[in-house]
Amino acid sequence: GPGEQLLHRSVLLYNRAQILNALGDHAASLHDYDVVISRDPEYGDYYFERAGVRRAAGEHDEALADYAAAIRLNPPFHEAHYNRADLLRELGDEDGALRDLDYAIVLDPDHVDSRVNRVDLLLERGETERARADIDAGLERDPGNANLLSARGSVLADSGDIDAAYASYTAALTEDPAFVAAWANRAVLCYSAGRPADAVADLDRAIGLADDPWLRMNRAIALQDLDEHRRAVADLDIAVAALDDGDSDLLYRRGVSRHALGDIDGALADWSAHLRAYRPGGSSPHAEEIRLSAGGLLTGDLVACA
Repeated sequence: GPGEQLLHRSVLLYNRAQILNALGDHAASLHDYDVVISRDPEYGDYYFERAGVRRAAGEHDEALADYAAAIRLNPPFHEAHYNRADLLRELGDEDGALRDLDYAIVLDPDHVDSRVNRVDLLLERGETERARADIDAGLERDPGNANLLSARGSVLADSGDIDAAYASYTAALTEDPAFVAAWANRAVLCYSAGRPADAVADLDRAIGLADDPWLRMNRAIALQDLDEHRRAVADLDIAVAALDDGDSDLLYRRGVSRHALGDIDGALADWSAHLRAYRPGGSSPHAEEIRLSAGGLLTGDLVACA
């Protein structure tokens, strides 16, 4: 009958909730979790699992409430602090995320992913020395961790140790050849070191894995240094279309490559649009280069902008 075998029914509902969540039916999954929790409201794991579903469904406040309940009912609960930190960071609460990661690492110092996430957050906040300590501690536990090797490359690059940074990025890519960020970061390092051809090669790999307009923009810059303007224009066409009005510098750069290819009308169109982005009252940092390259071909009040 309906009131019999409630424990077994709860187990079945819990299992079904997990399956429904895996199938992407968050509403039905949440309904089953609600029933399970109503029958056993003191079991923290249920709140932890429901928090993940609520986050996937976009119910962030409710997910935070469930993580809090899980932590209250099941202290110490490393996974709840770790997952809540990720959600808090997504919501812009870096301080809260860092507090949770700090405590998660106290609870489980050997959980490398907690250190990976804290390193990423610390580097974003400019706390380099704390990040360096976490990188070293994490790599002691997992010497082949690609995320930590890449992070070490970033720290070394910022300190000016280019060769060591390159070696660290390379080690990360040896461990994980599909690590897009490591390809992109090594490309930036190569370009900064005056090696645009190597930068293009790394960005080729990154774009092959994840075609991103920002990656194409960076590759176009390196291609221009190599006088490969046709490829640069192809990348900039995609970047300009994808990034809309986000960066008028792209228009200037595309104008440069179009001009180098003899497409004078295209170059003038790009440069005119670039100059208009600085009106009224502003001045493009590329105004003098445009004036010298365009000669007397700019028309109207754009002449004054240049």
